[in-house]
Amino acid sequence: MMLEDTLRLLLGGIGRSEEYEFYLNRFRAYDSPCFCFLIPDIETMTSARASILANLEFLMKLELYPGILFSGMAASHSLVQDFILQASGIVKPIPLDSNTPGARALELAQEARAAFRIPIFLRPDLTLDRAILSLSTIAQRFHLLRLAGPIQNQNSTVPYADPLSLPESVSPADRALTLMSDAVVKSAGGPESIHISLCTPHQLLHEIFTVKGSGTIFRPMSAILHLKTGRELDERRLIDLLETSFQKKLKNQEFLTNVTDFYLEANYRGAVLLESVPAGTYLSKFAVSTQARGDGIAQDLWDAVAKDQGSFFWRARRGNSIEKWYARIADGFQRSGKWVIFWKNVEPHRLPDVIRYCEERTEDFYNVL
Repeated sequence: MMLEDTLRLLLGGIGRSEEYEFYLNRFRAYDSPCFCFLIPDIETMTSARASILANLEFLMKLELYPGILFSGMAASHSLVQDFILQASGIVKPIPLDSNTPGARALELAQEARAAFRIPIFLRPDLTLDRAILSLSTIAQRFHLLRLAGPIQNQNSTVPYADPLSLPESVSPADRALTLMSDAVVKSAGGPESIHISLCTPHQLLHEIFTVKGSGTIFRPMSAILHLKTGRELDERRLIDLLETSFQKKLKNQEFLTNVTDFYLEANYRGAVLLESVPAGTYLSKFAVSTQARGDGIAQDLWDAVAKDQGSFFWRARRGNSIEKWYARIADGFQRSGKWVIFWKNVEPHRLPDVIRYCEERTEDFYNVL
């Protein structure tokens, strides 16, 4: 079996093929010597060095080269120096200081990549936030690695963290980390320009190659627009979003004239469309761009709709990857043929009409794009 096939089998144990293939192709297409940066803390360097090395070797076999960043006191720590010696066959240390221009850092990363080495950037002169910003022109994805993994709220993971929505139970250290990451993302220009996540080194590949990931993403809340008319729409961008998200071609774009509420992420990375029908308010489309999946936009859209709307309902094809999430956020659901019908705040006596409408409504897409 070819090496590429073997690696894909291993990725198959991490996530669905369409997910890891998307990320694999996306990262390989980056016009940069590093597709992301890994930032292990000292505890991780103490207890999970073998896991980090295994991840690096696996990524290199996939022709993906991350960078590694150590800043402040960690940059000169003896454990980091020991790691550099242990991994000397695959890494190249790159000390930087305040006199090193950003263009030179990129050149050094390119030289390491040309030599099939992973650059380890050492910034003893910078705090973590400033070190991340200094390298954001080389890569936009930064994965903070620690043994404790993502932020926890009691016994559940916090998938998306911003200072305004953190649970009270979050530790002061994690709250400070969220504030720092939020400031970095905003300084770099918002969620489209930089991505910071927190996960355990043992789940790094799952974090990298799946939409759901395995850690906490630090991000500001998405800007959600609520339009009551299509006159303010960029219709072409909306249609492109719908067709690429569903991977199907719309039968008739005139269906937009039936939409009574448009909820749009400001950069058209996600949308929810609602229609007023005899059975009630029907959520006809819920779309998030492939590139933005896993960034929390779906949750932001849902929160905006749930806040504004009274009762509404929707349907999803059975086996849809989002079905479990829908089941979790809905008040109830009913399986009927190829559809699963969901509802929120619908009075029981209206459910037969809701179910009948979803069963009888024609599809808006052709079967293939």
